Formats: sequence, C-alpha cells, structure tokens
Amino acid sequence: MTDIQCPQCGHLALSVATRCPRCGHEFSAELLQPLPASPERAWLRPALLAAAGVAVVGGLALLAPGAAPAPPSSSPVPTAAPPADRPVASPPAPARTEPLPAAEPPPATGTVRRWATNWINVRRNRGMGGTRVRVLQPGEAVLVDSLVRGWYRVVTDGRTQGYAHRRWLAAAPPASAP
Repeated sequence: MTDIQCPQCGHLALSVATRCPRCGHEFSAELLQPLPASPERAWLRPALLAAAGVAVVGGLALLAPGAAPAPPSSSPVPTAAPPADRPVASPPAPARTEPLPAAEPPPATGTVRRWATNWINVRRNRGMGGTRVRVLQPGEAVLVDSLVRGWYRVVTDGRTQGYAHRRWLAAAPPASAP
C-alpha cells in the first residue's frame, strides 16, 4: 500500500484512510490519490518479498517428509528414508524438573560425601532451569544422595539444600597445591 500526506499536519497515512490518524482531518477525493513511492523506501518491498519467499521455501523444506538433507557420512552405505506408512519418531520431551518439597527430610542412610570441583550452583530443582539457592565453593565438602538424571540431592547441616550436577562433584577431595 502507498501513503498519502495530510495537508493539515503533514503526517503520512495509508491510501485507504479517509481521515488523518494524527489530527483527524478528513481527506478530500483528490487527496485519496496515492503519493508516489519515496526513493529511500523503494528497496523495501523487493527485500521484504525476497525474505518472505526464503522463509516460505525454508518452512516447506522442513515440513516435507524425507526432504531433510542427510548428514555427511564417511561410509558409502546409502541411508534409506523411513517408510511413508510408519510415523517418524519425535525427539524426546525435555526433562521435567520436580519442585523441592519444603519439609523433605534428608535420608538417614545412603548419603555419600562429595567435593566441589569448582564454583557450583545448587538449584531448587533438578535441571538447569531451577532457581539457584546456594553456591558451593571449590573444595567444599557436601553430603549427596539420590542421583536422578545426573543431579544429586545436596544435604548440608542436616537439611536438604537443593540439587547439583554430578559433573562438578568429585568423589575424592582435591589435591592440595605444593
């Protein structure tokens, strides 16, 4: 669509408008003839059309069954697409985080001592989306239990603090520097 210019305030309005959106001035019939496209915005329409075309073609390529390019392979074995009558498996659902119960007592047995290998965030839930409730310092010892999906439950001072990922908790204390 092209624009028309309001004779009262100079504001640009769409060519289908009968009144100025800024001042409310009613346009006469001769004003309803559109202005020529401005040269500084002349490139905009082809660029938008090209971008929309690329987006549509890309979306169709993603939606087309079996149209995804195969990953590069070092072996000459051909890969076959799944039969059309069998559904393609969807990716696994993201891991759900479970909230930390407020009055959950730590277990009496089954705890083991682990040492922080770096600065570690202890989170309210198992998973990276959990809120940080505490930070362990490098070399700090904590008791852990119930390893689920790579996350230990952290117990300190007889209370459940939260959860920390096992990658950052070592089974042995850090070696002292010489």
